[in-house]
Amino acid sequence: MAHYYLKNIEKLSIETIESINNLLKLWYGKKILLNCDVYDEKRTNPQNNYLHKLIRIFAKGLTDQGKRMSLDDLKYELKQSGVFGYSEYEIKGELKRRPKDTHELNIAEISESIEIIKEIASKYEIYLPDADEV
Repeated sequence: MAHYYLKNIEKLSIETIESINNLLKLWYGKKILLNCDVYDEKRTNPQNNYLHKLIRIFAKGLTDQGKRMSLDDLKYELKQSGVFGYSEYEIKGELKRRPKDTHELNIAEISESIEIIKEIASKYEIYLPDADEV
């Protein structure tokens, strides 16, 4: 499967248009599936840093309560429970899904994950600060 990311499609270069045209010529006469999506910008470094600070604070809070938890352990548990969402993929025609890693999140997904983590932490009476408080 080939993935092509095009930015500012109204400003495509002649070379890009020719490359797409040549690719389509390779598939001439074959059934193809063309899937077009709007590309969401990946999470920013400040968002990623903030997320990991929150997980670190959450893990320390759990440890202080006697529930020994490292940052990596807590991040794994959050990932497995679906806090970061799921990616779907296909194997031999069967649709599968797996938990997303934080590096796969876009801006909206990481913001949503942060809110979910804050909500979970509050159930343990652990306060997680807002970004401007860190």
